[in-house]
Amino acid sequence: MNIALLSKHFKTNICNIIEKIISELSNYECDILMHSSSSKNFSNSKITCFDDPDEIIKKSDIVFVVGGDGTIVHYAKEAAKFDKPIFGINGGNLGFLSACDKDEILKVREIIEGNYLISERLMLVIEFEGKHFTALNDVVVNRNADASILRYDVSKKGKLICSHSADGIIFSTPTGSTAYSLSAGGPIIDENLGSIVLTPICAHTLATRSMVLDASGELSLSIKKSKNENDEFFISIDGETFRQNLSENKTIKITKSKLTAKFIEPMNYNFYDKIRKKLVGDLQ
Repeated sequence: MNIALLSKHFKTNICNIIEKIISELSNYECDILMHSSSSKNFSNSKITCFDDPDEIIKKSDIVFVVGGDGTIVHYAKEAAKFDKPIFGINGGNLGFLSACDKDEILKVREIIEGNYLISERLMLVIEFEGKHFTALNDVVVNRNADASILRYDVSKKGKLICSHSADGIIFSTPTGSTAYSLSAGGPIIDENLGSIVLTPICAHTLATRSMVLDASGELSLSIKKSKNENDEFFISIDGETFRQNLSENKTIKITKSKLTAKFIEPMNYNFYDKIRKKLVGDLQ
């Protein structure tokens, strides 16, 4: 079995977690695949180095990712391109997308022995300005702090769903429903549902609330022309931000991706336990 072992940041705490994982993997008949730049921090005869990150994922059977939620999102999208499942080990703070915390490294044994389930997560394809992007968590559109209120229409299959005046809007997958959308007042959605959550950001009407839509069909966000030609808005896709001018109407198209992110979960994994532990625990 080939195990890709990936991380974006090699701080002391991350390296300590990776050392423990390598130690556990050494007890099994498997090869560890790592990037050449990161493997220099570790020494083990079972480590094979590659310069190309895609090559690591393509040659792997399972992708182990150590880091925070941002790191897991990044590699989950990369692994989805090659239909590879990922196992997230929390090396950050909240670690909501991880299936294993740093004090639960022994769960690695369960994964290697095949005692796990795979959760397939919806992803989105975003098209604007002739470019295409993929989102696992969310797509956020909001105004510049100095800009006028953002006015927009949201349509599905050509039919108007809603019109808002607000600071912005969040299009969230079920995986991303516990992130920015939740902070903005959106609902928590079961990870395995095929739905998209629309959550306005600071809407200027009291009646405006989140909506949960079926993910089939194309969603279209049309930004209405601003009175101020210097106004700008930002589109953020899984945290990566792009700046756009509001001097003319803009349309952003959002559709369900043909790819899914495959998350490995231990047999005793419980989404609702995670909600209580990660999001409710501090309130009890």
